[in-house]
Amino acid sequence: MLVVATSSTAVHADDGAIVVTGTATNDKQRLAARSAVTSALRSAKWSILEVTFDKHEVQGIQTCFKSAQPWPCIEPIASPKATRQLVVLELNVDKVGGGIQLRAQLAGAKVAVSPVKNGYCASPCTESTLAQSASDLVGALLDEVTALSGNTFIEVLTEPAGATVHIDTQNVGPSGKKFPSRAGRHRVLIQLSGYVDDDSQVDVAEGETKTVRRTLVLLHELPPPPPTTSHRLQWVMVGGGAAMLGGGLLASYLIGRSSVPDVSEPLRERYSSTPALAVAGIGGAVAVGGLIWLLRSRDSHAGKGSRPAVSISPAGTHAGWAFTF
Repeated sequence: MLVVATSSTAVHADDGAIVVTGTATNDKQRLAARSAVTSALRSAKWSILEVTFDKHEVQGIQTCFKSAQPWPCIEPIASPKATRQLVVLELNVDKVGGGIQLRAQLAGAKVAVSPVKNGYCASPCTESTLAQSASDLVGALLDEVTALSGNTFIEVLTEPAGATVHIDTQNVGPSGKKFPSRAGRHRVLIQLSGYVDDDSQVDVAEGETKTVRRTLVLLHELPPPPPTTSHRLQWVMVGGGAAMLGGGLLASYLIGRSSVPDVSEPLRERYSSTPALAVAGIGGAVAVGGLIWLLRSRDSHAGKGSRPAVSISPAGTHAGWAFTF
C-alpha cells in the first residue's frame, strides 16, 4: 500500500492528500504513477505535504467513497491530519487482459459532487505508459470538478471573431466565449483561415476568469523566390574544353619540333601530331558547346535567347548561331 500526500489544491484552497492503492504490487509502476499524479497536481497549483494513512484508514476511505456523499464519512479520518480533501488512485491488475485498471476519485469539504474517472493501461503496461495514463486520468478528474464548480474560466476574444480555440490541444469551440477550466497553466491556440496562428500559455488562478484578447495577423503570401540555376557543369565544360584545346595544341607543337632520327619528316608529322590535334579538337568542341549552353541558360531567365540562323543570298548560303542581347 502506497500513500502519497499533497496540500493546497487549486480546486479549492484547502490542504489535500493523495492515496495510491490497489492490487498492483509492482513498486516501480506504483512509484511512476505517483510521480505522474504529483506532477499533474503541481501544475494545477497543488503543493506537497507528507501525510501518512495507515492500512485501516485507507480501507475506511475506500469504504466511504462507495456512498453518494463520501466526505462526511471521510472527514473524521482526514481532519486530524489537517486534510480537507482527498484524491484516491486505485491501480488494479486486469487478470484477463493483463493490463492495469485505473480508478480516480476526489472528495472534499467544498466539493459538492465527488466525480469518478476510470482508465486502462493495456498490456504490456510499462512504467511510462502507466504514468501517462495516471496523469491523464487525474487531469480529467480535475477538469470535471472545475466544470461542476463553475468558477474558473478562460475567456477568448479575437479580432476578427469566429476563430477556432484549442485549450491544451482540445478544440473547445469558437472565440467570443468563456470556457470552463481548472487552475494552472494552459496552452491556448487560436486558429483562423487566412491568419497567422496565435499560440500562447496562460496562468489561471482558482475562481478566476482569465481573458485572452488577440488581434490576429493576416497571413501574407510571400512572392516566390527568383529561379536559380547552377551553371557549374557549363563552366566545367568551358574550362575543361579550353584546357584540352590548349594542351593539345601545345603537345602538337612540341612534337613537331622534336627530332626522331629513324622516322622521316612526313611520317613523324602524320603519326605523332594527330592524337594531340584530336585532343585539341575535342577540347575546342567541348568548350564551345559549354559556352553556348551557358549563354542560353542565362538568357532564358532574362528574356533573351539564342538560336540557329540560316540565310540565303546571291553570294551563297550562310549558317550560324544568332544571339539576342
